Amino acid sequence: MVQKLLILVVLLFAVLNSSAQSAPVHLFSVSKTKKVVFSPGNLQYNTKTQKFQFAASQAECLGTSPSTIKDLFGWGMWLDEITDESKITNIAKDNSQYTPELNANNEFKNNKTTVNGTEWFTLSNDEWNYLLKNRANASEKYGVAMVDGVNGFIFLPDDFLLPDSLTFKSGIADDYGAKYYQDVNNYIAADWTILENNGAVFLPAWGCRVGTYVNGLAYYGYYWSSTARGLRYAFDLDFYLGFIGCYYRDRYWGNSVRLVRVSQN
Repeated sequence: MVQKLLILVVLLFAVLNSSAQSAPVHLFSVSKTKKVVFSPGNLQYNTKTQKFQFAASQAECLGTSPSTIKDLFGWGMWLDEITDESKITNIAKDNSQYTPELNANNEFKNNKTTVNGTEWFTLSNDEWNYLLKNRANASEKYGVAMVDGVNGFIFLPDDFLLPDSLTFKSGIADDYGAKYYQDVNNYIAADWTILENNGAVFLPAWGCRVGTYVNGLAYYGYYWSSTARGLRYAFDLDFYLGFIGCYYRDRYWGNSVRLVRVSQN
């Protein structure tokens, strides 16, 4: 009897392990030859553990509270080469304090952020643009939305299949104001779980931090790229009502960071 139970346990473990290994990896094309997987949430820095971590969910965004966890960073302050916590958490409104000191359209030499032992990187300006404009059916694979009460922007993977129980409207809203996100797409937590399991990625509209003040909560989303624009600025992905695209901002702006990795599958 004991032997039969052991056999059943081993078989059950094998089935569960096989199921986990065969879970689909949903990819996003960011160039003609490069596909990536997005991190499970926005990047955070925990001042108590002195380590980077990911948000507990894709819709989680903190801004300036609680003070022990930061999720709006000056440009480049999330790289492995930045080991000084005072730089990672820097809020000074001085572009020269935000290294690396790259000039026009240069990229990070060491575009690497290690979280829980895995290396991730930041999309370049060209890669954000490719995701947004140049991959197959690009315009059909993004849209503003409210997810579980949080405004933001959804990207769908290359292989996305819309579940029969849900709808998705691509594009951006035609009017200005926080409420217009939900007019395009509005998903409760259970709906979002279904979309997330099918590979959808959600970027919360959490504005930007300038010094200690966070501007544009629920209206704007700003996500850093790895691309410099001169010694003062860097490119980012911007979205708000009526607009989605790449622009450039002062490096001292505290923007959100969403990392990616190249799929190993």
